[in-house]
Amino acid sequence: MSQSTAARNGHFGIAVGRRTVVLAIGAAVLVALVGGLVVATFQRQEDERRLRQAESSFEKANDTIERLLTRIGQERLKGLPQMESLRSELLEDALQFQLGLLTDHSDDPAVLFRVARAARMAAGLQVQLNRLDEAERTCRQALTILDDLTARSPRELSYRRERASVLDTMGLALATLGRISDAEAAYRLAMEVRGLIVMEVPGSGEDRWRMAVCLDHLGVLCRDAGRWDEAEHFFVRGRQLCLANPPSSPADPRVHQELVTILGHLSQVLMNRGRWTEALQGYAHAVRVQKALVQASPRTSAYRELLVTLLLSQAGALAANRQPDQAERTLVEARELSQRLRADFPAVPAYHELAATVLSNLANLIRTDPARAAEARAILDTAIALQEQLVAMAEAVPEYRSKLASMCDSLANLLRAQHRFPEAESLYRKELAYQSRLAADYPQVLAYRFGHGQVLHNLADLLRERGRPAEALPLEREAVRLLSSVYQSNVRNPDYRTAISYAWWTLCAILIDRKDHRAAATAIAEYLRLEPNGYEESFEAAEFLCRCAQIVRADPAVPADQREPLARSYADRAIDALRTAIRNGFRDAKHLESDPAYAPIRDRDDFRRLIQEIEAMTETTGATS
Repeated sequence: MSQSTAARNGHFGIAVGRRTVVLAIGAAVLVALVGGLVVATFQRQEDERRLRQAESSFEKANDTIERLLTRIGQERLKGLPQMESLRSELLEDALQFQLGLLTDHSDDPAVLFRVARAARMAAGLQVQLNRLDEAERTCRQALTILDDLTARSPRELSYRRERASVLDTMGLALATLGRISDAEAAYRLAMEVRGLIVMEVPGSGEDRWRMAVCLDHLGVLCRDAGRWDEAEHFFVRGRQLCLANPPSSPADPRVHQELVTILGHLSQVLMNRGRWTEALQGYAHAVRVQKALVQASPRTSAYRELLVTLLLSQAGALAANRQPDQAERTLVEARELSQRLRADFPAVPAYHELAATVLSNLANLIRTDPARAAEARAILDTAIALQEQLVAMAEAVPEYRSKLASMCDSLANLLRAQHRFPEAESLYRKELAYQSRLAADYPQVLAYRFGHGQVLHNLADLLRERGRPAEALPLEREAVRLLSSVYQSNVRNPDYRTAISYAWWTLCAILIDRKDHRAAATAIAEYLRLEPNGYEESFEAAEFLCRCAQIVRADPAVPADQREPLARSYADRAIDALRTAIRNGFRDAKHLESDPAYAPIRDRDDFRRLIQEIEAMTETTGATS
């Protein structure tokens, strides 16, 4: 072989070797790339599988939490023994789980929405458990989430619906706390949101139902504040909404159920406004609708329960309208229904409580007949025994203790009317033990503070009547303190105003009995500040002040030269109080002229002018009529 050939072959050999190396490297790279691609693809698929699995687990966990909150939020569970503490523990677990979801999925709209919804359900349970401040905080956290979601997607109906539901729940918590203006603001905002949704989706029974519920809540708030015009307006709107059944939407039983509730509340307002015929017609309409629901679903216990509750209200209206026979027939029907309900569902404590309530109301109706006092006593004893069994079985349920206290109060009042004072006093003290514990355990619940103040007043008034003013005085002072705080939370609530008026009157009477004219005069000044003011407080204050004038003239603790000026100042205030009473409608001149209590002012010229003023008004009124 020649050198050139060898050289060519050598070069060629080197070239072939290089190509082989390059091909080998390329093949290796290709294998690596393909392998990496396969591994990456597999890894991606595995990640996606795990992600899907995680999302599925998340969805299942969230569904579980919602089911948990739904079940432990059921009203029926609150009466079961030890259920109150268990519900509280489960609520804490659910809330902690929610916080974890919010941390792990902080920007996913679907997750945020479900967290907000679960928070609203949790807040509803917190209201049931009387954890009202926590309920407000939970609602505000949910609103923060929903406001953000709504800002991102302003047309998304589910976000707006949930926002309205949260506002409604918060309104309930605030109303229970006695923060009436804040509760009203929450209810009104919920109503605005619901109103727009109903306009957008007029055929939705669900939205009409929820809007009616919102109107009902706002109406109840106004009713309890004595704002009758506004309350009637909202109840009428709710009734119209329930009665409007668009052809595009099948009848939703919840709409009929809410119609019944609204008719009952509207009838209460009409009664308070003296429109008895309309009120009784409303109750009759509500009973017809509810009986139809019961007939269509006879095994639905909630329908039967509401029918019994409705019959209780109807009976109260009939009794107030001086139709006691019809009222008793209605209560007898309610008693039969409640007993059947209790027999069909013996494991549900709430139905035992309902039966006890019917018995208590029946006893309160027939006790007005002296000939049936023994019968009323026997019925009340049965009701109290049944309620005591419930309290022993589920002591943690505050509503059961509250109802038992109310029944003790009814029996104490009956015994007091029969002049069986030692038994009445014993029952008032028993009631006081229940009410004071409720108020201590749940200091923010207005109803328990109100009940505590009322029983303190009743016991103090009984002791005053029995000639024991020294024992009565500290009880009535505490009653005034508690009832004043309740009254200030809602000065237009007629029940609160009546209760504080009676308490101040009794305190003034006790101080007069103890001849403490200075303390009495101070209490009388507070008594006169009650608003809205009729003539009763001013008229009664005038008599108290006249008695102060009589007492000071014989008070050895007052220097002799100061007695007459102080007596005159009391008399001046009595004249001023009478002027206010006349301005507010008092017209009984004969009483002022004949009652010995007014002796300290009867010879005054300004007193005679007031008598002439009343007589002139009476003559003018008679001529006009």
